[in-house]
Parts: sequence; structure tokens; C-alpha cells
Amino acid sequence: MRKGLPRSILMFTLNDADTGAPLAHMSANLLSAYRTGAVPGVGARHLARKDSRVIGLLGPGVMGKTAVAAFIAVCPHIDTIKVKGRGQRSLDNFITWVQETYPQIKQIEIVDSLEAVVRDSDIVTYCSSGEVGGIPPLIRW
Repeated sequence: MRKGLPRSILMFTLNDADTGAPLAHMSANLLSAYRTGAVPGVGARHLARKDSRVIGLLGPGVMGKTAVAAFIAVCPHIDTIKVKGRGQRSLDNFITWVQETYPQIKQIEIVDSLEAVVRDSDIVTYCSSGEVGGIPPLIRW
């Protein structure tokens, strides 16, 4: 990451269905990000209340953005995001992205604890690739 590259560099090869010959080689980072973000979106489609309004997000990076996109696609009443991140730069980038992409989001609240992410949120997602004490957080209801 010190050289401005993503954490992983992924490639996609599109092959001809009949011959197997490669038709295209392309970066798959964006494809992978949206595929990964779609998984919590599918969960929200089947498990979240349709009138859900508040997302609790731990991790405002690429995966957090694609998860938010999926949540908004399946729960169109979302108008608030509570977010916790590791650094101000990623939080600022996330806030700018939300404001430019989803003007229906009226409130973005930066919180400083996992409890604050979860409390009163309708949908919660954890999108962090970094170390958080060695294991993902445990949330008790």
C-alpha cells in the first residue's frame, strides 16, 4: 500500500464459451469489491426490515462502500449511516463518497466504538481487513 496500490491485485480473464480462447484480461479489483459487497446486501434483502433506515458500519473502505451500496439497493428508506473507521482520511473519503453518490442519506455520524455502531442500527456490517485484536468483534444481543 505504500506505493499507492491496493491491498491485493486481482485479474479476470474472459474466455470464449466455445473455444476457451481468452477474449480479455482485465483488472478484477472493482468486480471483486462489488461481489463481496453484494453478500451482505443479499442478507439484508432476506433478513432486514424493509423499512430499515440506519446502517451501522465498521470499516469505511472499499468493502464498506460496496456493502452500503448493496444495502441501499435493497432497503431504499436508509437515510442514516453510523460509521467507525481507523483514520480520518478514510472517514473523510467515505463521507465525500456518500454525499456524492447517495444524496438521500441525510445523516452520517462518526462514532468511536463498536457499541455505538451497533446501538439503534437496523443493519450492521463489519468491513475491516486490519487487525482488531486478532479476532472479529463479538456482538451480543
